[in-house]
Amino acid sequence: FDKLHLFRTAPAALAPRDALPIGQGEPAGRGRPEVKRVEPEETLENRILAVAGREVGDEQGLASVNVAGFVHVQKVDTAQARVTFLAPNGLPMPTSKFLVGDIDFVES
Repeated sequence: FDKLHLFRTAPAALAPRDALPIGQGEPAGRGRPEVKRVEPEETLENRILAVAGREVGDEQGLASVNVAGFVHVQKVDTAQARVTFLAPNGLPMPTSKFLVGDIDFVES
């Protein structure tokens, strides 16, 4: 798990414009999603993860980085600290940073 960096985006808390004090503009970065680190766990099985296209300096930069592709999490073994991915090709990943989404892969 040391080489794997999982992140999830959460929408930033927004106050309505009419709730701001008179004359105050909107704060910088308003509407940018917040990026939080996620620990690998069994609930990630059958999830689709986005592979970050390049390394970024900080976690918040992941919200605007291009996606290099997607992988499917087949199995998470917390006892052996191992995650098994299904990827479209066998090439090395461009980064070790992945974005966890809300999409579950369900095979019928």
